[in-house]
Amino acid sequence: MQYWDWQYIKTAKEDKTHPDHKLAKSFRDTAKNTYYGWLNGAGADRIQEQIAANTGQKPSLSDCQAAIEGCVALYPKVVEFRKALMKELKQSSVTVFGQPISVNAISDGSRICLPLEPNRYYPDKLEPAYTQNLACIWSRIEATAMKNAFIQVGALARQHPEWELKVINVVHDELDLEVNGRYATEAITAANNIVGDCFKAQLKYVDDGRSTDWKKLLVKSWADK
Repeated sequence: MQYWDWQYIKTAKEDKTHPDHKLAKSFRDTAKNTYYGWLNGAGADRIQEQIAANTGQKPSLSDCQAAIEGCVALYPKVVEFRKALMKELKQSSVTVFGQPISVNAISDGSRICLPLEPNRYYPDKLEPAYTQNLACIWSRIEATAMKNAFIQVGALARQHPEWELKVINVVHDELDLEVNGRYATEAITAANNIVGDCFKAQLKYVDDGRSTDWKKLLVKSWADK
């Protein structure tokens, strides 16, 4: 019987002809659902729903709770940062077409507007959905970091025309670049540090997650990405 360590799962997930490809991919989807659900403050029941919807498998609530506790143990800085973010929110409310709306000011001065909903345990208490608040804050952090990085990488490309560095795509948490292979080490290291610095400026107390090995970031085609 094959032992499913992380390396075996990675190999099977990336090889579409592998006999365990479909199941290995579902493990990756499950891990992603669990991590991002936890990151946004979801409880075990919500994570159970997400995994069941995406994989067709319904884990037990105890397994989902254990996964949440694992995330808490692995990422204590994120837990503290998330608590600090929520404490910093300055909330007021307005009514729009009869719907009470929460207007939340976050630490950088931005506003998050969310509908007020009954608390699950105290229906008479209206509040913005905790998970939506967190998701909006994370999205704002990513968007701000990537916009700043985009500008700085563009300046980097102009400083080093010999690199033939181009930004070919921008999404919520990554920049996709093209570069002359002769200058891959210098260009990708510099761009990676720019993105890391921009995230660090936004996150402040949490590791920015930049790659320590530029070779991991270099592929020869979009399919390899």
